[in-house]
Amino acid sequence: KMLEARLLIEDTLKDGAVDIKVYYLPFLYDAEVQVSKDITGLLGPSRLKLKNSELNDNNYSQQQIEGVLAAYSHRLSVLTGAPGTGKSTAIRGILELANKNGIDVALCAPTGRAAKRLGEITGEDTSTIHRLLRYDGTERVFKAGKEVPIPSQLIIVDESSMVDIELG
Repeated sequence: KMLEARLLIEDTLKDGAVDIKVYYLPFLYDAEVQVSKDITGLLGPSRLKLKNSELNDNNYSQQQIEGVLAAYSHRLSVLTGAPGTGKSTAIRGILELANKNGIDVALCAPTGRAAKRLGEITGEDTSTIHRLLRYDGTERVFKAGKEVPIPSQLIIVDESSMVDIELG
């Protein structure tokens, strides 16, 4: 009966040869479908062109250099790794190339604390995701987004695993 009233949505996922029944609250299901569509729309080659792709090789491992260059090869890149594996150094490399190429970058994180830490690591101005998207708490809406894009050419979201599906 709950399914009929759309209090829950039933779906089937494939896990290899096994079908797994999953249940969603409708607003979470809709959010996941929308995020999936948005990510699919971001797949493909980057529109940013680097005139200068020289990094100071002394500061970066080969894997970090490859990660930095990959970030400029695709419209959407995900940088992952365990603590201490050089993610922050790779972000500094992304910023180094942005500065050399005149690319405007916005740096943000889900929380004020994470944004402050990102600023300390990079030496750049940072904000929370809500501030970057110009969240209006009175109207409970984001003033920036698809209709009013963020003016930066490159957006770095640190600690994105802390972002809930509705904000995603």
